[in-house]
Amino acid sequence: MESVFYVVSFGLLAAAVATFIAIVQEVAPFLSAPDRNLLRAIGSLQSQLRARDYVLNRAWRMHVERFPDSRKRQLFAVLLIGAAMSVFG
Repeated sequence: MESVFYVVSFGLLAAAVATFIAIVQEVAPFLSAPDRNLLRAIGSLQSQLRARDYVLNRAWRMHVERFPDSRKRQLFAVLLIGAAMSVFG
């Protein structure tokens, strides 16, 4: 029975990640070229991770500004909260 909850939690978390990726892809054409390259780069250096976090934050804010009526951000929040609550359940 517990495995069902794990599957549901993992499914909700995967859906939340997919929604966040869709948000970033929707805003990607509006980001500068270095920001887009930083999102594509895969590296383990702490400075790159910090810079990537900054770019993701900027992409989130830009999505809020450019698409104020988009429900993707709400869907992301609901899926992430649902995944967290199903783990606690």
